[in-house]
Amino acid sequence: MNRREKRQQSSLAEIFPNGSVVILHPGCDAAMFSLPAFPQPNPANPTDKRYGMPSCLVLDACRVLTNYAAKDNRDFFARDRAGKELVRIQVDRIDLLHPGCYYYFLGSSETPANVKYPIVKTFASLTFPHPIPRHWSRAVTSTSSAKSLLVMARDRCQTPNTSYDPSFTNDIGAFVPPAEVDWFNANEMYRYSADAAAGPANDPANWTTLRTDIIDIFYKHAFVFYPTGDGEHFVYFLDTAHLSYAAEYHRRRVNLHAEVADPFVYARFAYAVVNLPRCDDLFEGLAVGDAVRLARNHRMLREAYTSRPIPEWIQKMDPQLKQLCEAFAVSLGPEFLATLQGSGENEGTGEEVQTA
Repeated sequence: MNRREKRQQSSLAEIFPNGSVVILHPGCDAAMFSLPAFPQPNPANPTDKRYGMPSCLVLDACRVLTNYAAKDNRDFFARDRAGKELVRIQVDRIDLLHPGCYYYFLGSSETPANVKYPIVKTFASLTFPHPIPRHWSRAVTSTSSAKSLLVMARDRCQTPNTSYDPSFTNDIGAFVPPAEVDWFNANEMYRYSADAAAGPANDPANWTTLRTDIIDIFYKHAFVFYPTGDGEHFVYFLDTAHLSYAAEYHRRRVNLHAEVADPFVYARFAYAVVNLPRCDDLFEGLAVGDAVRLARNHRMLREAYTSRPIPEWIQKMDPQLKQLCEAFAVSLGPEFLATLQGSGENEGTGEEVQTA
């Protein structure tokens, strides 16, 4: 991928997009997402400015949104809803999707499941791929200590092509948000951690350091770190709400520390894609998996049992029921947990909690 090597003051006119790349769902003819068509240099003619979005990035986004439902890389884009005007792309090549509308198919349009497919509406519904796509992995391994308490000193400041500047306020940001701890545990993301017991909130492999103002738009899904194909990453903006930042940092190289785990960087890409604007009511959504629900219930029960003071609804539970919860917390469903929480409210009303 072509990137802007030297950081320099850029005008908005230089980076201003020309239209959008819109990805449509062939089943309901609605937009799954839209990305700005930023200018891209033409390797064959440096003075020629093209507009669009790298097809590999768009394809990665589509595969995330469909929970990797396409089989054997048979998915494709087409310019028409019938899937006849194919736009052939290869993830290992740097093709450009020019401004316009494209339909995404999981495979042959003759198969209904490839046209009328559900999408990932919430991050909890996404099943993380093990391993991640090949082009997302760097050919480097970390030899740093198992746990670093000096991530800011480690990274200095990962703002693209800038050196550490004490005049800026810097902060630590997480690739997988700590609020997604249940998804993190259910998808066994700890296998990529510097400290398997740390969780997303305390894992150096899930952290990076950025300027505070840039972390703010990072958490607003304004940009992602995307692999360049040569073991590095560059910044790619996904919206037009922060064009002043895009003028400075779009397609700039970013130096991610070797201790940062590539699967976490990919997870942040997926998180940003899932949270792109769309009218969710128009789409059939994938359900949250059992593993995430059970991880959530297990965490809620564990927190309830270890909290001080102990919640009243637990104090009023029958001892035998408490033992049941402790022994089988991971197998309890949300309805049963709600029943337990309601048991304290039913105390003294003559109602009894029915258990198996």
